[in-house]
Amino acid sequence: MKRYHDAKLRLKVFEVGQKVWLYNSRLKMFPGKLRSKWNGPYEVISITDYGAIEIQDLKGGQPFKVNGHRLKPYIATGTFQKLEVETVELIAEIPTYAT
Repeated sequence: MKRYHDAKLRLKVFEVGQKVWLYNSRLKMFPGKLRSKWNGPYEVISITDYGAIEIQDLKGGQPFKVNGHRLKPYIATGTFQKLEVETVELIAEIPTYAT
């Protein structure tokens, strides 16, 4: 079972300067119905050998260290392209009934 479980694990690799999301573990106790459990984005300041990662808010807050398991990569929005859609009109014949 351990070998099966370990085979499914994915390694998270973070780099200095990368934007990340931070998991809010306190939200488990008081969950909101549609509230996100991820806060951020934060910027990675430094990485230690044992998995601790120092992050800082993008607005210039104090840097703090968190466990790397509580982070996931931030993917920037705005990379989507607009698609043009043709207007299609459907004309349905109304059946006439003899009375």
